[in-house]
Amino acid sequence: MLANKKAEVGVNLQKGTTAIHHLTLPWTPASINQRNGRGVRQGNKVDSVAVYYYCGKGTFDSYRKDLLKAKSNWINDLLMGEAKTMENGDVTGLDELLDMLADNPEEAKRMRAERLAAQGAKREENFRIGLINKMQVLASIQKNIDSIDQKKAARRASLEEQRDTARRSVAKYEAQSSDAALSEDERAKAKDKLTSAKRRLSEAERDLSGLDEKFQKFREKQESLKKMNVALLRQAEREGRLPFDAALIDRPGDIVVSMNGNLFAVGDMLEFKRDGGIRKITAVDPLQKTVTIVPITGYGSERTIGVIEIPEHTKVSYSESELAIKKLLSEVLTYAQIRSSGIDKDMFLNHINEIRIRWSAGAVIRIGGELDVVWEGAYSAVPPEGAVPVWPEPENESFKKAVLTCYLERVRSGKSPFCTLLEGLFGENYQELAQEYGQRGTDAEILEKCSILWEEYKKDNKLDTATSIARAFREQTYSITRRVLDPICEIYDNARDIERVFKDFFRGTQERAQQEAAEEQREAERAANEKLREDPRYKEVPADIAAKFSALGISIRVNREETYIPGFKGIRGVTHEPFSRWFFQDSAGFGGTLYRMKDLLKSRYDAKFTKDWREHSGAWWHVSSLTDLQEIYELLA
Repeated sequence: MLANKKAEVGVNLQKGTTAIHHLTLPWTPASINQRNGRGVRQGNKVDSVAVYYYCGKGTFDSYRKDLLKAKSNWINDLLMGEAKTMENGDVTGLDELLDMLADNPEEAKRMRAERLAAQGAKREENFRIGLINKMQVLASIQKNIDSIDQKKAARRASLEEQRDTARRSVAKYEAQSSDAALSEDERAKAKDKLTSAKRRLSEAERDLSGLDEKFQKFREKQESLKKMNVALLRQAEREGRLPFDAALIDRPGDIVVSMNGNLFAVGDMLEFKRDGGIRKITAVDPLQKTVTIVPITGYGSERTIGVIEIPEHTKVSYSESELAIKKLLSEVLTYAQIRSSGIDKDMFLNHINEIRIRWSAGAVIRIGGELDVVWEGAYSAVPPEGAVPVWPEPENESFKKAVLTCYLERVRSGKSPFCTLLEGLFGENYQELAQEYGQRGTDAEILEKCSILWEEYKKDNKLDTATSIARAFREQTYSITRRVLDPICEIYDNARDIERVFKDFFRGTQERAQQEAAEEQREAERAANEKLREDPRYKEVPADIAAKFSALGISIRVNREETYIPGFKGIRGVTHEPFSRWFFQDSAGFGGTLYRMKDLLKSRYDAKFTKDWREHSGAWWHVSSLTDLQEIYELLA
């Protein structure tokens, strides 16, 4: 049966209708319902009625069909649905119409979808900023509520002061206005001031009487605004759209908002990108737009900065245990401090690449499966390439043996036996522990090596006299120590025993050399004196005369070799033969007898003064050795 629009009402075709074909499409869902209602209604005994819609190619039939569906859904949602917002089917059809008219409908649809997504994202961002702004408003409201009592008390005190001042003014001007001693003009002025003072008194008393009511109304208004804002925020919480912790709604004074809409709250943890350190916000100042942060991990101290100065960061949330791990991993530790820091073996193995070790203080590592030691001072900031730190186990026998064996090899190579790394791992007696894994030499073996190496040193350096040996001990101490001690340390590992035996050997050998050199010197002096006595000009100071002069504080000598005395102030220098001059030196200097008697000595004995006698240093007076010493003594005494 074919029918036009006329058949939409008043025609009943339910009996036997199995299908309805729509060759055209109306503009309203009601027309479609009316058409389908001719067959889909009570009285039709078939289980279902098939409905067909025909859309012509290159026409608006598809658009009209989608529009009908959108209108139908919109009307049903409006009348029966529970959604708070919905889109008008007629309005959205315009975009679809534009898509159909575009050169590339599919591309137009894609671009429209992107545009709608961007609009949706913008709406969400605006909604987020709106919620944050409501939190700011709520913080301001709460601040107003919290300060009501304080402001009311301050206002009351101000009004009471105004009232009392006005009362005093009223009393003052009442007295003046009725004072007969004043002129009429002065009383008139006093009456004007009295009127003004009474007005001020009345205003102050009126404001005082209405003070409680005024602040109560303000409180009720603020409480109402607070309730409204809290309700809006709680609604967003229920919808899962709250962009911050819901607990902040109950403490709005703990938040501050930056100019770009970022919210910071007391308790927030910020992980700074520049150093990886975590800071916690402990206080905020919404008015000054500042936050107070303290470092949880990393360096620094508590400080207050503006929200615009906060470096690039990420808000993070960690449990107490996670924070403890983060804090441990942020600290730079020496290898020996790892176990005492709170890091256990599991944490060490799980975070081995994150633990910050001060490599300059040394560490035990593994390279290519082999255990090795990075000695202190070897690396300033980074470990050797391919090095993996080893969990410190000083109580483990394998670990202890491997580390101390490396230490012994290091000491044998001539390096210092002192090592703070091993002291931190094994205690102060690490050197004794190391000797358990090395080769020990007895005192006799060490002493024998010292003697052999010392003889080789003397031979190589041609030390064939006691004097040369004694001089070597004074001038070549370092060379002797290295030549004798180092080879022994390469053979044996009991370094302290080696050092003790070597010190005893060095001290004993040096003392013997000094004694032998002194004897050698005395023997040389005796030989020289014997040779001097063979000279026919030989003279010496008699012992008794020397003793007499010594009692006066004067030393007396004779020149034993040819002596040149330089000239002075135009006087030519003079060369004196051996044994030709007596030389006198007064220990009292300018305060002594020689200086006091110098003029007499010069005039009687032609005494001369010099500081340039090379046989003996100091200042000397000298006369001819033909002079009688007893006579000079008697003159000075």
